[in-house]
Amino acid sequence: MSNSTPTPIAVWKEEYRIGDARIDREHQVLFEMFHELHLELQTTVRRDVLKSMLLNISSHTIEHFQNEEALMQARGYPGLERHQHIHANLLKKVSKIIGKFDQVADFTPDEQLTEFLHEWLAHHIRGEDQTMIHFFRSLATASA
Repeated sequence: MSNSTPTPIAVWKEEYRIGDARIDREHQVLFEMFHELHLELQTTVRRDVLKSMLLNISSHTIEHFQNEEALMQARGYPGLERHQHIHANLLKKVSKIIGKFDQVADFTPDEQLTEFLHEWLAHHIRGEDQTMIHFFRSLATASA
């Protein structure tokens, strides 16, 4: 932790927009949540606040993944199983962090956590989610 001005992280950029309003909004909320967690980790670390933030991030992420996977299933996306596996791996990592937070009294996540989450989300959107959306657009074009 430093006493200097907190460094922003996880800033939404238009390049992350995939074109589905619900998914885009959920992504924006995740960026906002990661940013808020990052700020908390750079300032006064309050374990109760951190725990609440981590649980909210986990809950929103699970809901987002379910929405995304339902969309893929409804549209017959061939990469669904791979995408589900990628989602499950992230959820395992987040769950492990929350478990460690609960079990180790002096464990406090650091800024590397939010850097990891931000990088994971940005990479996932630019890669996996863009591939998914290209598939959906090709369906729309083929049926037009």
